[in-house]
Amino acid sequence: MATVTASQVGDITNFYLENFMQDKWADAVRPYQQYITATELFTKRRERDDASERVSFNLKVNEADNTVADSFFKEDTINRVDLGIKGEVKWHFQKTHFSVDNREPAMLSGSKTRILRYLDMMKSDMYDGFFKKNENWLWSLPAAPNDGTAGDPLPLGIPYWIVQSATAAFGFNGQHPTNYSDVGNVSSITYDQWRNGTFTYASMSNADFCKKLSEALDKCDFDAPYPMAGEEVPSRNYGLYSTYKPFQDYQDLLYASNDDIGEDMGRYRGGRPQVGIGKQTFRGVPWCWVPALDKSTSPAYDSNNPVYGINWDTFSLRTYGDIFMRRAKAINLHNAHNTVVEWMDTGYQLCCRNRRSNFVGRAA
Repeated sequence: MATVTASQVGDITNFYLENFMQDKWADAVRPYQQYITATELFTKRRERDDASERVSFNLKVNEADNTVADSFFKEDTINRVDLGIKGEVKWHFQKTHFSVDNREPAMLSGSKTRILRYLDMMKSDMYDGFFKKNENWLWSLPAAPNDGTAGDPLPLGIPYWIVQSATAAFGFNGQHPTNYSDVGNVSSITYDQWRNGTFTYASMSNADFCKKLSEALDKCDFDAPYPMAGEEVPSRNYGLYSTYKPFQDYQDLLYASNDDIGEDMGRYRGGRPQVGIGKQTFRGVPWCWVPALDKSTSPAYDSNNPVYGINWDTFSLRTYGDIFMRRAKAINLHNAHNTVVEWMDTGYQLCCRNRRSNFVGRAA
């Protein structure tokens, strides 16, 4: 007997609707497997600022060194030193939108023939584009001077605050990013302790990488022996972030170093699905792979295969008042009266108030 498909039976094709899963869709376009802007920065590190010309923060950059030995009846000497300086960065503003025509079916009442509320898909696409753009900016270095004199100021991403160095041994060698003469209006030449930690690694086939990574964690942790009420003393809120190669090479090192793999051949290759794929740990510090650093078409692409050690307690996302992902009321365009546009405005800047509590390693 010949094979007959459903499409060859006229009654089926004429009188049955497709199984279209009404009001549901699956995404097949998002470029990144995970977004640090969404999971860490925009949710946990947001601080509201009042509207002003720029973002500022206070730093102690000098010490008086007034403690001296003393004896009976010895005359006093007085020493006064200016201790503080103000860091400053320009605000960044951005906008996004979606638009529809009032006469589109999605703007009218629904019906039993509707397969999908594509208006919801358009809103979702707006948010996808927003997070994609900001994820790229988070891991990118904006072109200097980024002060509004040569285009709109962009967010000052992680590579601006945590600067790489080609020096092999661990040290505080992260000075100024390319074409910049300061970081946050503070010179790392004048104030050499306003530098982040750095190192390079040859490979993970030996103990070189793990030794330097461990040293970086130890030496970027500064305790306050007598903290005052106004001092911000960061806790050990570290996270490791890298391209995929060092992330995977570390898994190889773990795999080769353990002979109790048992029945799970992937036991030392990242987290369990229930905990999070694309995550692992080093000394208990969570390590995440950052897809934006790997994608060759992304402005965040970095062939140096960096491994960033970020103490999130030293970073904050300062928002321009309440203007953060603020959706305005839909408006009609004056030259196309049936076209309705909804805008979403955001104003913020990323700030690091303690660079030396952060580090970055890169391939030699």
